[in-house]
Amino acid sequence: MEFTEQCQLGPATNRTVMKAIQGNKSAFSILFKEYYNTSYRISRSILKNDSDIEDALQEAAIKAYKNIIKLKDADLFKPWFIRIVINESYNVLKRKTHLPLDTLINCTSIPNEICNDIDIKNAILNLDDDLRLVTVLYYYEDLSIKSISKLLNIPEGTVKSRLYRARNSLYDILNIKEDI
Repeated sequence: MEFTEQCQLGPATNRTVMKAIQGNKSAFSILFKEYYNTSYRISRSILKNDSDIEDALQEAAIKAYKNIIKLKDADLFKPWFIRIVINESYNVLKRKTHLPLDTLINCTSIPNEICNDIDIKNAILNLDDDLRLVTVLYYYEDLSIKSISKLLNIPEGTVKSRLYRARNSLYDILNIKEDI
């Protein structure tokens, strides 16, 4: 997949990406730490428990480290890395058998920086996987509809409809009356 929309990285991050592309292990480690929370939230929108998330993030880090030399533009690091995290999260999900219900409802594994309200945490966990992923990417990672479309390889209209369905589901789950 080719990304054309660039995420504006700061000059320091851009230099760090360039060093990582040149094989600097410390630079890659800095990048991984910088994007860890983002990666965790995205993986969390696909997977249900911390050990699976950690497995996916570890696999994503290994794959990114091995392939960063193929990255041609440092400004594209973030969407490139997010795509790897999403793919690895789905790979872990495919390997897993059915999860017990108490694991699905474990809202303590959603980081507090996503939201502090336990009702919202539970509501997000109760969304379908496709709705939860676009919700996290759009509202918590501040990605544009166009960026989400490219990351997930789906049309922009599909992203918009999933966001609409997610909002409606959250309204229903939280019993919020929308002012018209």
